[in-house]
Amino acid sequence: MTRPNIIELFDTAFNKAIQKLENWVSNEEMNANFIEADIWMDLAGEHGRPSIQEAMDTEFHEAMNEWMGTSFEEVKEHFAA
Repeated sequence: MTRPNIIELFDTAFNKAIQKLENWVSNEEMNANFIEADIWMDLAGEHGRPSIQEAMDTEFHEAMNEWMGTSFEEVKEHFAA
């Protein structure tokens, strides 16, 4: 049985994590450490540490930069569409 693509799983896990209210310090600021931890937990069910670390190294900062300056309300609106 083949594992799901880790980049696709990362994208799903990241989107899930940024939608959690507890991962926000305020309505305008995300807690990157909490988001990263949630992603690790989601990916650990399908992939090992080396694969996850590689995905985090290549994807996490890019994904966070894409969402920097976005408010929680904007995130909710984005995913409601």
